[in-house]
Amino acid sequence: MQEVVRQVRLRLLAGHIYAASKLGMWGFVEDFQLSYSTSVYQKEFLHLLEMSDGLDYLRSIEGGCRKPVMIGDSLGMVWIAEHYYDSDGTPVCLVMFGPLFLSNTSPKNVEKALSAMNFPLQPRLRLMRILETVPVMSFSMARQYAMMLHHCITEELYLHFDAYEEEIIMFQNDRIKDLADPNLTDDEKNQSAIWERSMSVEQQLLNCVQHGDRDYTSMLQDANDVGSLLLSNTGNSLRDGKNTVIIFVSKCCKAAIEGGVSIYVAKRLEADYIQKVEACTHMTGLVRLNRQMLEDFIEEVRRTQEHSFLSLAIRKSCDFIRANITKEITLSDVAAHVGYTEYYFTRKFYKETGCKVQDYIKEAKIEYAKIQLLTTSKGIQEISDLLNFSSRNYFSKVFREIVGVTPAAFQNQKNGLAGET
Repeated sequence: MQEVVRQVRLRLLAGHIYAASKLGMWGFVEDFQLSYSTSVYQKEFLHLLEMSDGLDYLRSIEGGCRKPVMIGDSLGMVWIAEHYYDSDGTPVCLVMFGPLFLSNTSPKNVEKALSAMNFPLQPRLRLMRILETVPVMSFSMARQYAMMLHHCITEELYLHFDAYEEEIIMFQNDRIKDLADPNLTDDEKNQSAIWERSMSVEQQLLNCVQHGDRDYTSMLQDANDVGSLLLSNTGNSLRDGKNTVIIFVSKCCKAAIEGGVSIYVAKRLEADYIQKVEACTHMTGLVRLNRQMLEDFIEEVRRTQEHSFLSLAIRKSCDFIRANITKEITLSDVAAHVGYTEYYFTRKFYKETGCKVQDYIKEAKIEYAKIQLLTTSKGIQEISDLLNFSSRNYFSKVFREIVGVTPAAFQNQKNGLAGET
């Protein structure tokens, strides 16, 4: 009876995941023979899976996979797998979901990888068309699917993501070769594994920036200790931490530009954060600043994506406003920047964005003010002056209209204080 219930749960899970992401479910029985698949391209994906050595790796796990396993190949495709067992602990079936990509893969790289696998031209072109149907999702989402599969099979809940993260096994061919290098000592192999893990987390975070994906917070649990991932060794941990964060800021800037943010806006944000990093006086401040920097770059990409329907002139005007947010911006300045008269520009801006230019400028200023309140020691009056508000009272009034609380209350909420100052 328990086996029947488990099969029903798996079928329901397969349907839900396919409906959500077009991710296929696969079942392999004794000797890893395919029993069933919900994938439309069963034959092609199975062939690629067998060529990746992923099934060989799963065969090599003594006693089967009692925890979720993610296997990858040279194409960048990833599969989620776990065995389920009968009452005496014998593996009954290997259940897999896949394939999926953890980031957008360029057609050029895919073609190069298929060519290296000796696929003839016509089959290669067909596979490239098929691979366009493979869903792209964040590592965090893939991990959630792995957790769902594990619960479906075992009815076990993992409530602590950071603990569970340690239990997900990642496999890729090049990693196995690296860690199996007979010339490496045990310490070097351990260090190699640590660095590979940190590089993997970093790449997933950069993918989140590039795609404007807010689903990055769980990944930060792997990267929240800046001191464990230092990229320099000057003997000064704070200096090493600053160097590491500055390098990451530059990488986030590049990812944001690839995500569609204008070079001017991205580089300005990069410069602002490098300045804030240099002003940091302790490591915990660097950790908080690193998180805020990620949020800001991701939000900038999302804003760009949301405005992708806007005309070039209006996008340029929005970029101009944000790039000059600490200056006294006038309507004539913005209109002149895009080459329109004030009358035509205001009508066009409202038609495309649904808001008035002055309202947009206010919202941009308040957004910048929120960042200043969170990441600097500047006072409310200083921020008001920086953003060219006529008075502190007017700044507080506009801030409350947009955010819902006063600047002091907003700052105190984030600092964990009880009341306004």
